[in-house]
Amino acid sequence: MSVARRLPGDPYPDLTSARIVHRAWRHDLARLADLATTLEAEAAARAPQDDNAASGDAISRRRAAAVRDYVTVLCHELARQGKGEARIVWPLVDTSAGAAIDMAPYRAERRRLAPLVENLCTTVGDFARAPSARVADLAAALRETRDALEEHFSYLEQDILPMIHSYVTMDHYEAAERRMWRSLGLVRLARVLPWLARVATPEETRHLKRRNGLVGRVILTVLGPVYANLERRVFGSPAPDDVSG
Repeated sequence: MSVARRLPGDPYPDLTSARIVHRAWRHDLARLADLATTLEAEAAARAPQDDNAASGDAISRRRAAAVRDYVTVLCHELARQGKGEARIVWPLVDTSAGAAIDMAPYRAERRRLAPLVENLCTTVGDFARAPSARVADLAAALRETRDALEEHFSYLEQDILPMIHSYVTMDHYEAAERRMWRSLGLVRLARVLPWLARVATPEETRHLKRRNGLVGRVILTVLGPVYANLERRVFGSPAPDDVSG
C-alpha cells in the first residue's frame, strides 16, 4: 500500500475516537477488577448457606451471570478491535511514518495480550458456574489483564497516536476510521456506542454522533438506558455521572 505522508501545514487527523476507546477500556477493566476484588472479599466473609445467595453460594448466580455476560462481550470486542487495528490502522502508520517508528514490537505485544484475553473469557465462564469458588481466579485474571492493557494503551498513546498525528493525512485516517466503524456492524455498534458514550465528554459524545450519523443518534437515545440497566446488574449501583478525563 502506498499513501502520501502528511505535509507540514496539512490538517491533523482527528484522534478523538481512539482516545475515547482507550479510556473506555482502561476504565472498565479497572472497575471490573475492583468489583471482583470486592466480591472476593464478600465471599470470604459470608457463610455459604446465606439465604440471600442462590444454591448456597455467597455470590448471587444472577449477579455472576451478569458479570459473565458483560466481561465476555468486552473480551470479544477487545479481540475484534485488535484485529481491526492490525488490519486497517497499523499498516497506515507503517507506510506513512516509515522509518520514524518500528511497529514490530507493538505487534508482538498485541500477540502476547491475546492469551490474557482468552484466559479472562474462560475464567469468567468458570466464575458464573461456581461464583464463590472461582471469584479469586476471576479477580486475578482481571487484575492481570487490566495491568497489561493499561501498559499497552499507554504505549499506544505515547508512541502510536503521535505518529498518526504527525505523519498520517487527515483524509487517510478518516477513511481508516470509517472502515473501523463499518466493521462493527449494527449489532456490535448498538453495544459499543453506549459503552463509549459513558466515558465521553459532551463534546466527545457529539463527535460519536457525527461519526455514526442518524443510526448512532438513535442507538444512543434508545439503547443508552438499556446499557445503564446492564451496568446496574453488574456493578450494583448507577455509575457516576462524570468518568471522562
